[in-house]
Amino acid sequence: MALFNSAHGGNIREAATVLGISPDQLLDFSANINPLGMPVSVKRALIDNLDCIERYPDADYFHLHQALARHHQVPASWILAGNGETESIFTVASGLKPRRAMIVTPGFAEYGRALAQSGCEIRRWSLREADGWQLTDAILEALTPDLDCLFLCTPNNPTGLLPERPLLQAIADRCKSLNINLILG
Repeated sequence: MALFNSAHGGNIREAATVLGISPDQLLDFSANINPLGMPVSVKRALIDNLDCIERYPDADYFHLHQALARHHQVPASWILAGNGETESIFTVASGLKPRRAMIVTPGFAEYGRALAQSGCEIRRWSLREADGWQLTDAILEALTPDLDCLFLCTPNNPTGLLPERPLLQAIADRCKSLNINLILG
């Protein structure tokens, strides 16, 4: 039986209740939250725009897509915005409808959940303690032509580690050569 109801994490109150301690006694590493708090620039932007708070945001993210496309010098059609990473993961899995996908474990649980929901066969690539929970070039041989996509969390959640840049490039090159969609989260 699971200790907690949520596989997603971030539910400090539930964890504290189950453990019989105060939420203040817990450090939450399950969410990608800045431990230094909200940047002053974000606070200022919120304060400056309080008069707009009752307006619902643009559901199509049109202006955000345009701004990101300009900034990154890519077509707006290459941009996917969502209400958090989880929504984006489910949108990609639903849109691609992969038959076979690879995910790295341990990793963000939502990749597996989204792929399972889309009826995809999931292959898991396990990080090893002997490698310091870091991705190694051994994954390159596991990327085979029968895979439709690789979901790669960068930085990894829960380890917080990034693959070395040359390895990430090698993964991207291998995926491209085998026509595997590489999804970086």
